[in-house]
Amino acid sequence: MSNDLVKREQESLVPYGGEWAALKEQAEIIMQSGFLPAHLKNANQVIAVMLAGRDLRIPASTAIRNLFVVGGRVSMSADLMLALAYSRIPGFKFGVNESTPDVARVWSQRPGGEKVETRFTIKEAAQADLTKGDNWRKYPAQMLLARAKAGNLRITATDALAGVYTPGELGAEEVLATTETQPITTHTNENTNDNIIDATEFTEVTEK
Repeated sequence: MSNDLVKREQESLVPYGGEWAALKEQAEIIMQSGFLPAHLKNANQVIAVMLAGRDLRIPASTAIRNLFVVGGRVSMSADLMLALAYSRIPGFKFGVNESTPDVARVWSQRPGGEKVETRFTIKEAAQADLTKGDNWRKYPAQMLLARAKAGNLRITATDALAGVYTPGELGAEEVLATTETQPITTHTNENTNDNIIDATEFTEVTEK
């Protein structure tokens, strides 16, 4: 491999020189903007998340909203997982069969593959000692759906997720981006009569 090629690959992965200075300046501006999520406390954390997003080929603004560092590991929101599955697996399908405070049942399917159905129940959440968290008590349906979504996508869209977990799966506190309970919007696929949900139609659930 030529030195020029090695240099170009390094440049695409690790910012340095003027690019690194620009990244630091961007982080400082973002810090001063007042639009940062609560889990980011300083410019260094902003840079770390932006670099993680760069590795995952995620825009900086999306990374800041949806990537988290838990115990030194990068994690992402369940909604970002679904968005990546849609964008990186053409023809990918995902649906919700049931979403209540007691159980979330979801399914997904790759083109040409079998439908994979999974569920996550409030009993399982309690056994895992999750339900003591404030948002698990207030918004169990949203929390169950986020966990069921992540678990299902890890089966059918592992390549799109690059092995990244949600913060809750890594033991962090789970929180909602909104305190409002939004209805799930579905539309029917004419060929299968299955309920399909687009990534843009989910109530945003993030975790820190």
